Amino acid sequence: MIKIICLSLFIPFFYNGNAQSSNRYWVRFTDKTSTPFAIENPNEFLSQRAIDRRMRSNVAVDLQDLPVDPVYIGELSIFTGVTIWNSSKWFNAVSIHVSDSLILDSIASLPFVLSVDKVKSIRLDSGIEFSSKSLGHSNYHHLYYGMAFRQIEMHTGHLLHNLGFDGANMTIAV
Repeated sequence: MIKIICLSLFIPFFYNGNAQSSNRYWVRFTDKTSTPFAIENPNEFLSQRAIDRRMRSNVAVDLQDLPVDPVYIGELSIFTGVTIWNSSKWFNAVSIHVSDSLILDSIASLPFVLSVDKVKSIRLDSGIEFSSKSLGHSNYHHLYYGMAFRQIEMHTGHLLHNLGFDGANMTIAV
């Protein structure tokens, strides 16, 4: 039953994926000056774990840590045919899907919009054919890692995997 539920959740992402990605855009905003969040109150937009990690590392909260202004997101969602997909506080942008690309000129003319750029996609053919057989911890090799094998090998990541270290429960650069 769980497999059916998981499969039904992921099918929309893969089915008709090309049609959706062709109408996806990044909308970058000009500023974060009118955001309701303040650097002085990081607990409103950062987890306690993130705050503690920053304190241990002596990293101050800055403007880039503030979330995208919810008013800007709200203004975009008013447009008919616009769906907000994701937001990025570091890019001060949102990813949107539009049903009609004629809307883009109206979005670009908003005073708080810096730019509207098409989401780019790249399809690489690695030339590697993967077998359906499962690879255990003791035999990780280049077929398991694909095109990333050389980078992982340089840092001896494959040896760590052979020892059972797989990065589970680790938070890196979040």
